[in-house]
Order: sequence, then structure tokens, then C-alpha cells
Amino acid sequence: MISEANGLAWPPKPVFIVGIEVKCAYFTDRLKASKSSEEKVAGIRNQIEYLERMGLDRVGLLDVIGSEPAYQEDGGWLGALHRASRSLDAMNGILKDRLPPDSTSAQFVWSVGSVGGGDESIRGAGQPRMLRQPKRNSRLESQVPETLAYRAALLENIPKLVADLPVPRYFPVLIIDCRKCKALHFLEDPSCSWNRRAA
Repeated sequence: MISEANGLAWPPKPVFIVGIEVKCAYFTDRLKASKSSEEKVAGIRNQIEYLERMGLDRVGLLDVIGSEPAYQEDGGWLGALHRASRSLDAMNGILKDRLPPDSTSAQFVWSVGSVGGGDESIRGAGQPRMLRQPKRNSRLESQVPETLAYRAALLENIPKLVADLPVPRYFPVLIIDCRKCKALHFLEDPSCSWNRRAA
């Protein structure tokens, strides 16, 4: 009601900033693109450390595991749920080694089971799981000068990035850095060429 009545403060003033690194794998009869090599794991850990250095309040790692769609002859929704469960079982050992034991990063996994004939938002199986609770960024706790400088720049520049967007009249507000338009816009902006094509 507040957003519909033009009541959102805009541009928003950031007070709590979260960053999530997302990695994707997929499962057929076996796991593929799991990013489990020493080099890939080191890269993931470096990215999490980079987010912490930027001065974010919380950081997280999300592994998404896709699978082939299950059609009616494969069991439909139950078949999709079974595939999601199998893919998660295949990924469990890898997930345990993703982050060091003392990491302050949250860790999530979402094994998505898809049902043929519809997208996962309405016909999917499986749900995100939290494997590790987030902790406050230790670099902020320790007042690391480099991190505080990055954070100050973020707090100053985030409002500037979205200031030209119209005041949203719905909530929550989702803004994407669109690779098709090469611009920031609301998720379902009808002027986006990609959204027009999808419609």
C-alpha cells in the first residue's frame, strides 16, 4: 500500500548490504560443471573474500543445481523431486569443501527439479537450503581501513546508480544489471528488448 501510494523513499539509502556469489551445476545421470577442482574452489574462495573486502555486511555462496525436466511419463512433479534429491546427494561431498571452516560466509544450495511444460517458478520441485549461517563481516568488525573505504564508496554510489529509475510502486523492488540492454532497470521493465521478446 505504501509503495502504491508513492511512499517509498527514492533513491534508497543503503544501510545493510549483502552480496551473494552464485555457482551453477547441472545433473543428468551424473553431476556436471560442479566447479570442484582445486583451481575452481580457490576461485570461489577468492570471490567470497573479495565481497568481504568490499565492506558488505553479509556475504553468501549459493550453489544452484539444475536437472533435466521430468515429464509425466517420468513421474511429473515426483519425478522432478527425485532428480533434485539425486543431484543434491551427488553434490554433497563437493559442498563440504567449498569454503574454509572459519569462513563467515553463508552457504546455500538449491537443487532445482524441473517439470516439463512449465518454468520452475510454478512447476518446480526442491527448495533452497541453508548449509551455513552467515556471520558479520570480520573485516568490518576489525575496522580494516581498506574495507571501510570500499564500503563508504558503495554507500555513496548505490543511490546514484538507481536515482534515474522511476519511483517503484510495488514491493519488493528488484533491479537488474541487464546484459541485453546494458543498463540497470527493474526486473520486468517492458521497455527491455529481452522482456519484449520473452512476452
